[in-house]
Amino acid sequence: MTTNAPSVPNHLIREIMHAIQHRGNGDAMGCLAISSKEALSVFKYVIGHDVIGDLGSQTEADRIKNPRFRSTLAKDTDNDDEIKMFRMSPIEFNMKALYTIATRNLRKLRVQLNRISDLPKLNLENNITELTVTGCIHHDEPSLIPILDSWKSLQSFKVEDLTNNSIDQVRSVVLQSKNLLRLDFEIESDQLENLLTTVPAFPFPEIVTLRCHFDDDHVPISFAHAQTFPCVKQLHFQCNPEIPPTFEFFQMLRNIVQCFPSLNVAKLDFNSLHTFSHEQNGNNQITDWHEWLNNAAFAVPVEINSCTGIKFTHNDNIDPLYAYLKSVGFTDNGKSYHLIMEKKFPNVKLIHRITPNYVLSPFDQGIIHMFYSAYYDEDVIGEEWMNEE
Repeated sequence: MTTNAPSVPNHLIREIMHAIQHRGNGDAMGCLAISSKEALSVFKYVIGHDVIGDLGSQTEADRIKNPRFRSTLAKDTDNDDEIKMFRMSPIEFNMKALYTIATRNLRKLRVQLNRISDLPKLNLENNITELTVTGCIHHDEPSLIPILDSWKSLQSFKVEDLTNNSIDQVRSVVLQSKNLLRLDFEIESDQLENLLTTVPAFPFPEIVTLRCHFDDDHVPISFAHAQTFPCVKQLHFQCNPEIPPTFEFFQMLRNIVQCFPSLNVAKLDFNSLHTFSHEQNGNNQITDWHEWLNNAAFAVPVEINSCTGIKFTHNDNIDPLYAYLKSVGFTDNGKSYHLIMEKKFPNVKLIHRITPNYVLSPFDQGIIHMFYSAYYDEDVIGEEWMNEE
């Protein structure tokens, strides 16, 4: 009489697979996958949903497997996507057969162009649904479109390090990708203006994220001749103006939102820095802009998430400032000198956070400079003495 081998429920196989994934042992994941039909199904799901393939140039393929696998399970709150990527735990495969099975089931891919166009072709069972392209795309390089030739189900497209010359290429990719749902741009302020004002209007999909880098010379932008994009249902706009927000800055945000008349909701994130002042009037600008939201006249519901970093030195007594902030509605937010306020205005929901940003005083900077100068001078003197010997 034969007995059937006991079967393990899929949710337990997934827990085992995740535990192995945290250790980065791809071979162990693959061996578990080929042990049963159920385990193989879980393996394909995990590779497709919890893993990113990091695809580099052909020259890298001589030294490491290309693409490399990185787990998305590790929690990382860093805002820098480049840092996030390389903090993800690598998943190593030493057995070629298991590596091939994993590669065929990738659904998320990050392509590093780095001015190199000889990217390897991938043999995939499924279409890539989430694609991130990073690295400079120059006008003398081949189009991005060949990278996407076989991926007709692309749903999410993210572009970093965008150059002015590559906006037209991204436009072509968006037009070609009929199933595209999400588009994420990392752009400079002049590129944002170009993107929103160029005729014909850019073919944005339903969900759009715009991450914009401003410098002092480009805040704000009027967008007097901006286009409208009625196909967009969700907008997430992120920027770091560094300087405290002004009324003109909020006019710019309002004008950006008005470019998307069909929005269900607009999410606006911005961070700024405030230098601590011993005069109370100098600190009022931390919250003065709250009242401007009463007159911002946003046409659609808006969620604003703002963080203000308070710059101070060890000589500054910031306790009175924090007492004032608590008196106007801020509350403690878990860590020392971290505050939060949630407030509602007409058509606006505001979450405003305060964080400490310790900086060195000019005196401290001078001491450190003297230390390093003396240290390196000793090294130079020592090297000269050795050479004389």
